Amino acid sequence: MNPNLKIKTAQAAAVVGISYEGFRTWLKKGLLKSTGRLPEFSAPEEPAKIDDAKRWKWSEFGFADLCSLRIAKLLLDAGQSWEMALTVTGEQKLWESHRNSFREYDYLILFPTDRSYSFCPPDELNQNIEQLKAEKVALYVINVQQLRQSTLFRIRSVLLKAVGEEIIRTPWAYVVDGSSVLPLEEGKAREKQISLIGEQVMALAPSAEGGADVQKDYNQFVCELQALGARPHASLGAALIEAF
Repeated sequence: MNPNLKIKTAQAAAVVGISYEGFRTWLKKGLLKSTGRLPEFSAPEEPAKIDDAKRWKWSEFGFADLCSLRIAKLLLDAGQSWEMALTVTGEQKLWESHRNSFREYDYLILFPTDRSYSFCPPDELNQNIEQLKAEKVALYVINVQQLRQSTLFRIRSVLLKAVGEEIIRTPWAYVVDGSSVLPLEEGKAREKQISLIGEQVMALAPSAEGGADVQKDYNQFVCELQALGARPHASLGAALIEAF
């Protein structure tokens, strides 16, 4: 996967598992804060300032953004407060760990009683859990490394669906032979072939979400499209290639 992968808002919402409007609302309420942003310029004698990011103005989201957003979704689904989700996902180091695999951020441990949390690497997890259990401390553990992997699989699945839907929606655009429109019957036959390939691309999505390697199958469908004078949507197709 290309770590600089970017996807549009509609696909990002689908990866996270919420509606488009819900996704926008989260961003308007400050989720992700200033993660992934460079400090604003300031005078040499003054400390750099980073205002909370108004992410609702953004139209593209990267892998690290999506991982942090999926952590927020898990926390909220588990009954944790919005404030907890906002605080955890606002950590710059956590955001960076999604891109750089910092092992000390592989596990997130939450303590619902006092609404605190901590991160720990795999080699310290069992020791920490056993100690906390002995102290009868309530806790909730998220395997962040596993979440990153599942987020990548979900990105591939969502993009396969989007690419397939776009192929099905626009087969008429390729009913040409050079600069000439194909005869009616021949054109309809080509549209049908192109739409069928779009359906086959979409059918790869569930397997991709489950972790299957579907790149070879997808590449074959692209070759079949090209033989018909068609191609995947430029930006969606490029994003999908970066996700493999």
